[in-house]
Amino acid sequence: MNQTTLPIFPLNNLILPGEKKFLHIFEERYKELLKDCLNSGSDFGVVTWLKNKPDSTRVLSEFGVAVKIVRILKTTEKGETDLIVEGDGIFKMTNFKSVASPKLYGMAEADFFQTEYITRNTELISSVNSVLKMLGKNMVSINTDEISVFKLAEKINLSNEEKYKLLKCEALEGKENLMLNKIKQEILILDAEKKLDGDFWLN
Repeated sequence: MNQTTLPIFPLNNLILPGEKKFLHIFEERYKELLKDCLNSGSDFGVVTWLKNKPDSTRVLSEFGVAVKIVRILKTTEKGETDLIVEGDGIFKMTNFKSVASPKLYGMAEADFFQTEYITRNTELISSVNSVLKMLGKNMVSINTDEISVFKLAEKINLSNEEKYKLLKCEALEGKENLMLNKIKQEILILDAEKKLDGDFWLN
């Protein structure tokens, strides 16, 4: 594992490796975080809020994704910034400080780890294409025999909790099985919706 110190930015929705996201920075602590990262050319870590099952309180995820700043879109007179970021390496967070004084934002020790994520599972790739076809998205079908499982995850409707399970699963087979189970559920739902729609018009 490779360890480093990362500024931490909690989000309600997780960013996966290779995924690009739009962010709007408006809080003072994250304005400072963004300024520091731009000045140093460094990444920052994105973690997400998870529900704590016993009492339904929110807790920060242990695993996260380092993101790099792709492009600054706009900065207002108040210092609010719109930007595009892209997910990169996966890390496990330790020694998190919600405020790393004198900074306003939080920081953590981040243990980066390597995980296999390029799949050649023909059943998985074919199943994703089936869902895309059922959704009428033929133009974005996948024409390859190998692809990142995280890129496949962008194609289907994963919940934040499902994204997190995919992220922290180190074994490629585990990632593939998680995706296949989700896709099978999605196909059942789409089939049921199609049948209901047909019944509605028949009646």
